[in-house]
Amino acid sequence: MGQDKLSLPVGSGISMLEQCAQALSRVPLSKRILVVRDLRRVPFDPEFFSFHVMEIGEEAGQGMHRSLKLGLQGLESSDEAVMIALGDQPFLRAEDYEQLLAAYRSGLARGLDLLYPVRGGKRGNPAVIHRRYFQDILVESDRDQGAKYLFERYPSKVNQWETNIPAFFQDLDTPEDYRACLN
Repeated sequence: MGQDKLSLPVGSGISMLEQCAQALSRVPLSKRILVVRDLRRVPFDPEFFSFHVMEIGEEAGQGMHRSLKLGLQGLESSDEAVMIALGDQPFLRAEDYEQLLAAYRSGLARGLDLLYPVRGGKRGNPAVIHRRYFQDILVESDRDQGAKYLFERYPSKVNQWETNIPAFFQDLDTPEDYRACLN
């Protein structure tokens, strides 16, 4: 994007990242971990939204997978799964995240413990990953595609949750994406 996109204002004028944090703070989660490059650049107080912050520093340049590994280190052995929420999806609401988690729990009853939203064959975010795959993530080499490889490696365990909620497919990666969201 050419600049710190997570600090850009969206919606009510708050930063993209804060808008995401506000929504996630209203979702009943056992823990919220925010992985950031530099805590000083976070445009709000993460503790206000009950986030535990982990600074990745210059390792952020090694890709999204490195951030995921760091975030997993902040979990407890009793944490069942992780939802990998992105800071550039400011249009997701708490109820959207809750529907995603309900779909994950429903899939567990059918033996499906990896989930991502889909619409018309297009994959969205966030993903939900059961703890049984955490070791796979920790030993995998870093890449800039998050944990997409898990869904390819274990296709029989994937719940492709069909949804019409557009926010699951709207992340702001380019200046054009950002301009469009302002309109």
